Amino acid sequence: MRSIGALVVVVVLVWAGLAEAGSTCTSGCTGRCAGFVSGACSHPNGCTGFTACDTLTGATMCSTPSSTVACGSCGKLGFQQCSGFGQLGSCRPKTLTVESCNKCDDNGNGLVDDGIVGPSCTMPDGCSGTQVCVNGGMQCARSVSSTRACANCGAGGFQQCVGASDYGACRPATLRQLETCNSCDDDGNGIVDDGTARSCSLVDGCSGTSFCIGGAYQVCTLGASSSRACSACGSGGTQACLGSGAYSTCQPSSPSVEQCNLCDDDKNGVVDDGIASQACTLPDSCSGLTTCVSGVSSCILTAQSARPCSACGAGGSQRCIPGPYYLSCQPPAATAETCNGCDDNKNGQVDEGTGGAPCTQANGCTGLTVCAQGVGSCQFSAGQSQRTCASCGSGGYQICYGVGSTLTATSACRPSVVTSEDCDDCDDDGDGSLDTSGGAPLSRACPNQGGCSIQACTSGAWSQCTPPHQEQCNGVDDTCDGLIDEGGVCRASTTCTCVPRTCNPNYCGVQPDGCGGTLDCGVCWIGTCVDGNCQVGGP
Repeated sequence: MRSIGALVVVVVLVWAGLAEAGSTCTSGCTGRCAGFVSGACSHPNGCTGFTACDTLTGATMCSTPSSTVACGSCGKLGFQQCSGFGQLGSCRPKTLTVESCNKCDDNGNGLVDDGIVGPSCTMPDGCSGTQVCVNGGMQCARSVSSTRACANCGAGGFQQCVGASDYGACRPATLRQLETCNSCDDDGNGIVDDGTARSCSLVDGCSGTSFCIGGAYQVCTLGASSSRACSACGSGGTQACLGSGAYSTCQPSSPSVEQCNLCDDDKNGVVDDGIASQACTLPDSCSGLTTCVSGVSSCILTAQSARPCSACGAGGSQRCIPGPYYLSCQPPAATAETCNGCDDNKNGQVDEGTGGAPCTQANGCTGLTVCAQGVGSCQFSAGQSQRTCASCGSGGYQICYGVGSTLTATSACRPSVVTSEDCDDCDDDGDGSLDTSGGAPLSRACPNQGGCSIQACTSGAWSQCTPPHQEQCNGVDDTCDGLIDEGGVCRASTTCTCVPRTCNPNYCGVQPDGCGGTLDCGVCWIGTCVDGNCQVGGP
């Protein structure tokens, strides 16, 4: 008959759907276990028992509910309890004792090396720890509260040891109210140097932020809202700093009507925009329009710019051109051109066609009118100006020479028709010399003197008769004695030279030179050549 222990096992097996060896399948048994015969069996880990049939699947398993297996962790008599289908319990000694760190379940509570806590210890990285049993040996291990000393927070500073090589922020032994830039978590919130960024200014005056990194403040850097003061908008004017030396427009604290001042008064992002031009007058009286340039309202010439001018009287005006230059002064309406410095006919030319008319100067010389700078004057006409003179009788005239309206010289008085030269203070032959013949002063033999005494023409009148001259070496009977060059006046050491005459300005054609030769005096540049003299008609 079976023992009560065996009966309990059978009940458990039947409940699990297994049929024990030697049992009779009645209630709960199926055809899968029909004809099943139980026998002894052993598990690969050393546990022994009997075979059983799973009535649900028909599978055969080795049940090891009460056997044991020897183990070495707890000495020679150490064992492990077999249960279920080959499961092994913890290794325990034959005689239970206090639990120690040896891979043995010394107290038989089913747990190996449990509840063993060693003294405090320090790990290689300086973290605090506790000795614990690991695989039968004591080791220093971190706990939830492990910490280690750190220098950033001064004496007593510490940091939490989080993982194998991970540490929390360094904090002081006594927390402080304010966080500072020192690589220390002063307020103990787990973040080092948080909230310690401070405002700063860059060299161009832009505001910025200096961040604390590694316990030290870094170089001042621009932020999204960086700005700087600007003077264009007066007190309170600012402009955004965009980086790389770029800035937004200078803007006032509140918008207003846009003005020409380099300030973005209306805060639309554009400086001095939309400012209407106004009529204005430049220092030279030219009209213009105001234009805002670089914050300054300037009067600028336009295509219609003009200014008043006096040459054309009331209403006269002239166009203004950049330079500055000015076009001709013109009247409101076109009229005939006169010499007045005004473009009367409005053709762009001043006083054109207003000169060249015959005129007579105050000195009696004829000329042509010339208009200069709006003023007409009678000026000499080269080779054509002349005036009357009395010494040659009716029709007598002389040529006038001068510059502009200034008389500089006149020719000898000559008749309207040239004749042979006479002693009358008139250039009768028109050779340009008074009372001369062949370039020499006019003279004649004295009447009733045998032709030896002569008279000279002086100031248009014959002088008194003079005696014969002293004999000279000149091929002439100077003494009227019938002898020429007598008295040794032409010694071998003396050379008698005849000096030929030259062309007078009034000579023309071929003339004798007085030394037996001729000279060509060309054509008349004034008048007509008559008998070797230039004859000019009267005025």
